[in-house]
Amino acid sequence: MGSSVEKLPENAGSTSGSPGKTRDCDPCRFVSKVQQLLPPWVDLRLYVAPGRESKAVYWRINGFRARLLVWTVAEWEKLEPRPADAQFHPCGVWCALRLE
Repeated sequence: MGSSVEKLPENAGSTSGSPGKTRDCDPCRFVSKVQQLLPPWVDLRLYVAPGRESKAVYWRINGFRARLLVWTVAEWEKLEPRPADAQFHPCGVWCALRLE
């Protein structure tokens, strides 16, 4: 149970050198500085969320690529043709699962 944690300097994320000011912070450079403070067995990675270019999110079900299509009630009323397998969800949206 004897683990030690080094305190991150207050200006570690700042490129201006002033404590608390991270206006011009480069996230990759910040992660690199923090990684140097961590033990060698800890791997710190920066997650950059992708842009919202697509209206679909994909995942895998039993190895098959899948996506969940979702329509608001207003979108559903305008939709032609409507998928026969879509189901109404209690939160007020229509959903259909597609496997590719």
